[in-house]
Amino acid sequence: MIIPKRYFRILSFVLTVLAGISHTYSQGSYRIMSQREQTFIFKSSDALHLTLQYNGQIPISAIVHAQVTNESGSRVAYLITESIQIQPGMNLLTPQNPGIRSKQYSSSHFQEIENSMGSLPQGKYKICYQLQCSQSDCGGLGTNYLATEQMQCIFITVGGYSPLLLAFPGHDERLSTLRPNFGWIAPMPLSTVAGFSYTWNLYTTRRKQTCEDASMRNRPIYQLSGLPQNITGYPVELESLDTTKTYCWQVLGMVGKQQIAQSEVWRLSFDPELKRADSIVIAKLQTANNAVHHCGDILAIAYVNPYGDLQLKGAFIDEKGNTLKSAVQLTARQGDNEYRLELQTIGVEIGKTYTLEVKDEIGKTYKLNFRRH
Repeated sequence: MIIPKRYFRILSFVLTVLAGISHTYSQGSYRIMSQREQTFIFKSSDALHLTLQYNGQIPISAIVHAQVTNESGSRVAYLITESIQIQPGMNLLTPQNPGIRSKQYSSSHFQEIENSMGSLPQGKYKICYQLQCSQSDCGGLGTNYLATEQMQCIFITVGGYSPLLLAFPGHDERLSTLRPNFGWIAPMPLSTVAGFSYTWNLYTTRRKQTCEDASMRNRPIYQLSGLPQNITGYPVELESLDTTKTYCWQVLGMVGKQQIAQSEVWRLSFDPELKRADSIVIAKLQTANNAVHHCGDILAIAYVNPYGDLQLKGAFIDEKGNTLKSAVQLTARQGDNEYRLELQTIGVEIGKTYTLEVKDEIGKTYKLNFRRH
């Protein structure tokens, strides 16, 4: 029997329609759209404020997976909703509808910040979504009906808090000291979060390198962590600033090991009349110290006095055990004290090792071995 050509065309059309229906039901298509791109307050549960466009032909029951990450790529929270009926077309979802089945924070720090402030810290966040059928066979549509190779992601910017601002010394302000104090303005309300502290970083730059680039590429030459206040002195144990180098400083706001605030980076400049003091390195007086401290014409020492005002008596002893005629008497106030002794006037020779022996009124003895160069 011969089949007319027009029946072939009809049969081909029917098979095409059936194939289209089969394709639609084998792979459900949906699109996630954010209800806002910028906000002042954002909790992790706010990730479920979204619009879902479902392109299927019949309703399905599904749950939503949502992953929130910050701009550094660290996961903040992972949420799974209760089951919800997804209708063909546009669907409006909220944290209350369908409700949250589980919410896991990657770190307790994020949870503490959100609970204390009512929001995650300011910054950019990436929220990625994936739908999963509530039923094992997705209502007869197949277990892989909503499966996708990649999660659908949107971005949101959170802002509105006062930033962490540097205060002094100012950017390119000419310093009159090689051991300045540093201060900054606390970010609010971030600084009120339990466990909040500051990290102070000091950088040097390479040739033609900006401070911003140095903060991203160079390791800090010194770092003070766990600072509770928004001010710090120049570290006693660190060599004085060198006027031939370019320094930059920055402050980070931390909760535990999680960074939640960051200042800009400022450059330090020097008064043209300020002399370089790279030969002066401060040594801390200790009751037991066998190391040899190397210095120039100036011996700089630091002494921490936990008591009231004290008088210190110091004697210089050479390599043979002889005590030099020149002795020193120092007044120590309670707290940190710093002294600079001119070795040439005392009779200390270049290239030889000496011991500075210091006694306080209480009877404690401190020793410092040093060599003048």
